[in-house]
Amino acid sequence: MAYNEFAYFYDEFNGEADYDALYGYITDELKAHGITDGILADLGCGTGDLTLMLTQAGYDVIGIDRSEEMLSVLREKADELGLTGRLLLLKQDLLDLDLYGTIRAAVSTFDTYSHIGPQENFEKAAKDLVSLVYAAEKKEPGKPRTLYLDIDGHRNAQGRFDADMRSSKRDSD
Repeated sequence: MAYNEFAYFYDEFNGEADYDALYGYITDELKAHGITDGILADLGCGTGDLTLMLTQAGYDVIGIDRSEEMLSVLREKADELGLTGRLLLLKQDLLDLDLYGTIRAAVSTFDTYSHIGPQENFEKAAKDLVSLVYAAEKKEPGKPRTLYLDIDGHRNAQGRFDADMRSSKRDSD
């Protein structure tokens, strides 16, 4: 799906999203895994409501989206909140993800990974992401890390990754 055409309408289109609840859930998960600071990647950040909330909470956030128009809207919001310079925005495709260093956590919400395309693209992107988290662990061993992906069809009844995602994780080891 091309988001460039409606980046400036996305927030209105996505108006039913409960960002406060999502923020609460994600920060609770981060804290439960011992992550209260550090670099956090928001993959497919879009217009950045969650990105900005996490930045305001003290995380060093890298907002990543393949749409320059979505990132422009996010940049405008960051300017209005006085957060310019407190977050890094990268125009990248999740199929060619490069995080330029160490991350403590990565989040991806609103089924971003479900929009990647054919199954082989999804599998590549998921494996690459898990590999990046493992590479970060090797650079800074012993620091807690977590990965939160909201992926339609890849969660079991308990909210954990299903067998397909666990298989992708094992394959990247």
